[in-house]
Amino acid sequence: TRAIRDGSLSRDLLKPYPPLLIFIIETIARNMVQLLYLVPITITGLIFFKDRLPDLNLNLQIAVLFIFAIITGFIIRMLIAGAIALLGFWIENVTTLNLVLNGGVWALLGGMIVPVATFPEKIRILAGYLPYRYMLSFPIEVLSGKLNLDQISKGFAVTCVWAVVFLLLIKFIWKRGLKVYTAYGG
Repeated sequence: TRAIRDGSLSRDLLKPYPPLLIFIIETIARNMVQLLYLVPITITGLIFFKDRLPDLNLNLQIAVLFIFAIITGFIIRMLIAGAIALLGFWIENVTTLNLVLNGGVWALLGGMIVPVATFPEKIRILAGYLPYRYMLSFPIEVLSGKLNLDQISKGFAVTCVWAVVFLLLIKFIWKRGLKVYTAYGG
């Protein structure tokens, strides 16, 4: 969004690589840096509070599925943020929209505020078809062993569908946005 507003997107459009690639690389790098301090804190918490945590039946298959669920959840969240950011071609400030959709709705329907399993049935079904559950609740459910392989497969299928939807949406917004984009200044 900043590149659209300050005109630096014009410079990025002249480079031999796609400008959206910069967004992807910056997002991955930012999350890797966050892992540098989240992993030690998590390990410390596990050491001090292991008697208060539920027993996990952790095996290699569950660990691999959990990591894959984390990665796919990250991808969906990044794609949603990218689609919202590209609305900056038309909207002056997309920060509030991002906070509502990629923050508030995600926290509610993703299971951060209330676990998805405790929702009323109709809302739980709705949350199962929206992308927000697959960014937070789904990886936790995979790790806890509460899901069978059919449910995990369905979860990854829904995740893939949303990833494709947001990729197509980003492509559409990008093409339409470039048609209306003009930069001023020097």
